[in-house]
Amino acid sequence: MRPTIRISLKGGRAAQNRAPVEDLIVLLHELQALTVAIGKQLSGGDVPEEVITKSCALDIVGLSYGSLTPVLELAHFTESDPNPIGRRAVEEVCRAFSILRDPDAYPVTHLTPTAVEHIDRMARLLDRGYEAIESTCEYDDVRVTGTIDEELRAALLADQVGGVTVDGVTVRGILYGLQDRPGEREKEFFKGELSDEAGQAWAVRFPRESVDLARQFWRTHVELTGQARYTRVRRPVLFVSGGKGVHPEDWRSALRQQRGAWRELFAGEPFDRIVDDLR
Repeated sequence: MRPTIRISLKGGRAAQNRAPVEDLIVLLHELQALTVAIGKQLSGGDVPEEVITKSCALDIVGLSYGSLTPVLELAHFTESDPNPIGRRAVEEVCRAFSILRDPDAYPVTHLTPTAVEHIDRMARLLDRGYEAIESTCEYDDVRVTGTIDEELRAALLADQVGGVTVDGVTVRGILYGLQDRPGEREKEFFKGELSDEAGQAWAVRFPRESVDLARQFWRTHVELTGQARYTRVRRPVLFVSGGKGVHPEDWRSALRQQRGAWRELFAGEPFDRIVDDLR
């Protein structure tokens, strides 16, 4: 069975099974973009972007009878090639909505600023008279549901406002991603992604005037210093004030080694022993 997403507008004109074409286009466009963004996040920097984009591509396969509920499936999925990148990305899309709503939930994967922007754009459809956007992901015996409503929008704002800022933080790792197109809320920064020596992914922000420094550090092992911002559901962000190169080794090999550094730490240990050690 292919992983399937059902997503629907609730309330407003949707209660009469009507909606402007523009609203459905926005909904489906942002859902596709969010799936790719989460796929990139889960895959890290050692998987080519074109592979992730293809793995996370969605096809519309129908509309649920008597409703405005598009039914989508992964475009690339077979029994012999179950597309683990796309399948997990689809599941995490719906799970992200539930995690954002629950102040006591701790996400397995922190959201990137790009993913949060796509969720925020979907939530803006509520300003057009809808009460909620409901989503369901199904795959074999797995069923994950999520809802975007005013409560989730409030949670997004609270997470942003309630973050903790720490000055003078130094992070060592691989700078594996750069994007020079500013986001809607961060127009003064040159954005990047870094995997630190413990495997934690960071969003990195270079001042626009430091573009040459950012390009110099791309795909290298670096030590960056600046102001760090931590929140509950977003990945930590480092606003860079300075940095230096650390190792000239091949960045792909270093990234693979770094991401697997903790993999064998508890290999063969009973679960109860692992829990005791973590406590």
